[in-house]
Amino acid sequence: MPLFYKGVAYGTHWFDKYDSRHGFWAPKPDKLDENLEIINHISNGGSAQSPFRSVTTSYGVALSYAKNKQLVNGVILELEGLIYVIDSDQEPGLRLIDPVKRIAEGLKAPHDYQHSGSRKCLLELIQPGVTRLNEEDLFPKPPGNQGVETHFSAELKTMVYALRDSEILIFGEIPARCIIGFYTV
Repeated sequence: MPLFYKGVAYGTHWFDKYDSRHGFWAPKPDKLDENLEIINHISNGGSAQSPFRSVTTSYGVALSYAKNKQLVNGVILELEGLIYVIDSDQEPGLRLIDPVKRIAEGLKAPHDYQHSGSRKCLLELIQPGVTRLNEEDLFPKPPGNQGVETHFSAELKTMVYALRDSEILIFGEIPARCIIGFYTV
């Protein structure tokens, strides 16, 4: 019985829109470039219009998504969130997608997902601000400024974010019968 978690912070889309009768719904597009949709969903922060729903294998990751800090009258408040427990075995046709595997399989050349930065630039990608390095230190250029363009490819961002968040995608909706419990955190 593989269990997954979905952290939902107070004030976010799913905190207000979750329906215990229908589960986590998703639009079904007529035409789908699956790899492009996965990249858009993960590296651009997801969207209610995405055909995927993100879940994680990690309670700790779900907890970090469920926690919501807001500044109110000069005081930082930590608002309650929810962590849903999802049992994928409750829906035999549920389509689980490993985004890292899917994106890697779609690469055409070995250098398609590489970055052009220092060894510390991935730390910055995983958690912005953690290195406290400036752009020149994260992405040094050779003398004469001849080199490749400074970048993180969309494929690299997607794979790194998915690994960071122990993310699995579910295509389409997560039916209510798959939600076997929740925690208020």
